[in-house]
Amino acid sequence: MKTPALFVFALLLSTLAPLRAQQTNIRPEPTGKRLLFVDGDNIRPDPGGKRLLFVDGPNLRPEPGGKRLLFIDQDGDIRPEPGGVRLAHWESGGVLRRGSPTGPRLGLLDDHDFRPEPGYKRYFYMDGDVLDRMHLTAVLYLLHPEFFQISDEEKAAKEKEMARNGAAEDARVAGDHFPGDHPIISHNNTAGTKRTGSIEVTKLGDFYGLTLKTGDNPAWQGIGIKVPTAGGEQELWAGIAPAGTVSVGIYNIKGGTLSGTWVPVTGAPDKSAFGYENLSGSPKIGGVYTILSGKLPAGGVTYTGALNIDPLNESLIADAPCYRFRWATGTTGLAFRVGDRMFVAAGWGADYELLRLRLDHAEGLGGDFLSKTGAKGSYNLGK
Repeated sequence: MKTPALFVFALLLSTLAPLRAQQTNIRPEPTGKRLLFVDGDNIRPDPGGKRLLFVDGPNLRPEPGGKRLLFIDQDGDIRPEPGGVRLAHWESGGVLRRGSPTGPRLGLLDDHDFRPEPGYKRYFYMDGDVLDRMHLTAVLYLLHPEFFQISDEEKAAKEKEMARNGAAEDARVAGDHFPGDHPIISHNNTAGTKRTGSIEVTKLGDFYGLTLKTGDNPAWQGIGIKVPTAGGEQELWAGIAPAGTVSVGIYNIKGGTLSGTWVPVTGAPDKSAFGYENLSGSPKIGGVYTILSGKLPAGGVTYTGALNIDPLNESLIADAPCYRFRWATGTTGLAFRVGDRMFVAAGWGADYELLRLRLDHAEGLGGDFLSKTGAKGSYNLGK
């Protein structure tokens, strides 16, 4: 879990596809007068005009390095700052709601139009590239700032609710069974040496760091995320590799659209370091997918292009189907799908593993893995 490894990841992925900045005119209608011009991460009144706003990853600022105006977290919540009150929420598919995922709908993306309701008159038309939710937020911040404003009473009520939720989360984390130094009771592997020793799991903000104390040199390290299952249990989905040369992504699937967030191996307590990738292709997962928009983690570059998703004749726990991601650079990822979520571990070294752990026996852990080299197996871990 070293910063240099993250830098190598960014360097490799930076050539995923030819870079092309978004160039979009915002008009009241297709032939109407230009309202705004989206020039990559800059929002201007017209080409060459003065910058009005700057999109800095998940942050909206008046200029590079300027004060944060809004922040969009990985769940699509729009806040004044990380951890702040929720002002609005983006659903997958481009639906914007006020305050929360159950709040009233403010608008929705309809091809190149953004409308209040399906079939209703448009707020504006995108003449050029269709914008991702961060750039849509920037445009709406200028055209409809009231979408992101709440009264003092609403703010006080939300802060009280956050305090209650925080107390409940603290109680839940206190019962977390993943952190700890877990002895390897057994390790099955279709190829290579069976491991002995332990797997140490540490909490990294919302994520988990993994270090294998198995005598490997360099030691295998990685990053994981805790995910609730349909039965109310928790699982730990992770990617591990020698010296932590791995990063993980989790995608929401809606038809042939995959919207993903990429987390660097450090766990990135500041979510502004997250990357993202939005894909479009076959609803039956497999084949070539267009990269509608992407951004490397840790403040990396934006990119577009294409990648391949290849179904594999493998599964991880409860028949979760597995896939291989292939980018233009030769960088690969291994993935499994559970419901409408796809979890990917991407590595750039000689080997890496995609790992799925769950509470298995008397609070011990069990799990399956799939490796870059094709090995498959399982772990049985103690408390």
